[in-house]
Amino acid sequence: MVLTFTNSIAFVIISVCFIGFAQGSLFPVIVIKALDKVVPTQADRNVAMTSSFTFLGQFLSPVILDTVGKVAGTSAIRFQYGTLAFAVLVCVGIILFVTLRSKQNALT
Repeated sequence: MVLTFTNSIAFVIISVCFIGFAQGSLFPVIVIKALDKVVPTQADRNVAMTSSFTFLGQFLSPVILDTVGKVAGTSAIRFQYGTLAFAVLVCVGIILFVTLRSKQNALT
C-alpha cells in the first residue's frame, strides 16, 4: 500500500524490504503447511508442486497486473500496486472470516 502512495525513495526502500521479509517468511510456512497435508512418501512431489505454483504465480503476476491496468485504462505502476494491495487485503479478510467461522463452528 505504501508503494501506491509514496514519492519518497526512502519509503520505497523500506516497503521493498518489508515485501522481501514477508516473502522470505511466508514461503517456508506455505511449504510446511503443504507438507502437513500429505504422507511422507509424497513430500518431494508436494514441495515441487508448491514451488512450481508459487513461481508460476510470480511469473504471471506482472502479466495479470498489466492486463488489469490496460482494462482500467491506466498504465501507472501505482495503480497496479494499489490493485494488488486491495486484492491481498480482500484475500486476507476472506481467509480470516473462514478461519474464525470454522473455529466458531468447531466450538459449538
